[in-house]
Amino acid sequence: MNIKKRCYPKIRLAVLFSLIVGLAVIITTFISVASSYKAERSILYDRTLEMNYSTSLQMSRTLGTLFTSMRLGLHTVSIHLFDADEVSQSADIQAKLDFFKNSNDYFNSVFWADAKGVVRSITSPNYKMDGTKLVSTPVQEALATRKATLSKPYTSASGRLIILMTEPVFDKNSVYQGFIGGTIYLEENNILDSIFSEKQADKTGSYYYIVDSSGQLIFHPDTSRRGENVSENAVVQAVKSGENGRKSVINTKKVAFLAGYATVPEAGWGIIMQTPISMLEKQQEEQVRKMLLIMAFPFILIIAVTIYLAHKVTEPIVWLAQFAKSSVRNPKKLPPIRTSHWIWEADMLTKTVLSSLKTMKDQNERLTDSTRKDPLTGLQNRRALDEVLALFDFAKHSFSMLVLDIDRFKQINDTYGHQTGDEVLKFVSELIQSAVRQKDHCFRFGGEEFIVLLPDTPLAVAFQTAERLRSQLEGTVSPAGRPVTVSIGAAEFPVQSDDLDELFRLADKALYKAKGDGRNRTVVADEGLEEVRSFIMDRD
Repeated sequence: MNIKKRCYPKIRLAVLFSLIVGLAVIITTFISVASSYKAERSILYDRTLEMNYSTSLQMSRTLGTLFTSMRLGLHTVSIHLFDADEVSQSADIQAKLDFFKNSNDYFNSVFWADAKGVVRSITSPNYKMDGTKLVSTPVQEALATRKATLSKPYTSASGRLIILMTEPVFDKNSVYQGFIGGTIYLEENNILDSIFSEKQADKTGSYYYIVDSSGQLIFHPDTSRRGENVSENAVVQAVKSGENGRKSVINTKKVAFLAGYATVPEAGWGIIMQTPISMLEKQQEEQVRKMLLIMAFPFILIIAVTIYLAHKVTEPIVWLAQFAKSSVRNPKKLPPIRTSHWIWEADMLTKTVLSSLKTMKDQNERLTDSTRKDPLTGLQNRRALDEVLALFDFAKHSFSMLVLDIDRFKQINDTYGHQTGDEVLKFVSELIQSAVRQKDHCFRFGGEEFIVLLPDTPLAVAFQTAERLRSQLEGTVSPAGRPVTVSIGAAEFPVQSDDLDELFRLADKALYKAKGDGRNRTVVADEGLEEVRSFIMDRD
């Protein structure tokens, strides 16, 4: 009986080995890039949300200050409107309105309407409105309440989309004489444009917009949308409720954004800073392309070396096959035995692959910056501290170093639990950041110990900063239900030492002296203390 033999495709071991190594490198690269992409996306989103929130808070304060000034300006004009005698009163009122309008950019126009709503004086370029009776709802509200008002966007008698701010006017006999009104033309250049337009649309596509208490757009980089009601937007609903915060949101145009938002209590408005997620995704895709380009040469090099070494590694296997075949055919006449090259080649291949993979890992780690922040407090960590100190040292940039340690922190953990201890750490971190300047650097060094670097700050000023921070902590109730205190050591670079290790030793030594002297105090390093001693003596 004939038995049909199966013929399987044959592949050379060197080729198989090369394919396996190549596949392993590809899979490793894919996993590394995917992991890096995911981690970087989370960091990028969190950083963008925090930045947008911080920016919206700053701009809300700016807008609040602006509205206070606008309101004060109108009030000042209103109380001095009828200072002149009756003969020169009309010309005097017009002169006061023109002076107020021309002395600032608060309003596009300023006018006085009498108690019946008739315009009696108005600034250019709207002189033709003089004598016109205003019947719009915001005007009637101002006349009826006889109080300061701020309108929602509406179409005025001149056909413009405007906001009206009013201030009641009373004469010397306290008789109501109407109101002073200031208008902002929403669809033309106005005070909001001068503040916000130059800050619009950076390379990430981020931009501001402002809504009033009803959800109508007061300011938007697209002027055609001003006056549009966007109350369906979740972020707008939040600011209408008086909330400040940050979140991912899909706007009324079905576009996804990362938004930070804050209210403007002085006007009842809300300001939103947002970044389109699509732009962040494009940035990440560009980073991935750059990463792959950087990794392309090592990858090609690895494949080339692998193929070469695969042939070298298979040489002893081929020899063994030939040796076995020869031994079967002629057991008495064996070829020369070669024993040294097989182990050496295999060892070299292993070292080459491991070395190449390590190189790729190191490159990937350098491209990922996810380890520079402390996950609990959000402060920069020791790795970031080393980088900043290296930069300062390289540039010989003067700075002062504060080393802080929470007093009796172990008692807090033992008494209230580690969860409360973590909250205390976050509380202290937030207070440290609020007590220093924006250009200063704050780090969590480890455990309950923190470091603050104060660029361009002499030791005497650093002492003041440390004392201010210590006093704030001493007088503020912490999550533990009572204030916590800190001990602080301070030293200055390069005045006291131009060696970073020595500088840290001096500051740390000062910290332990503060601990030894009873805690809850600031102690500066011993070297070069004349200026600080003088300051401390003056203070005492």
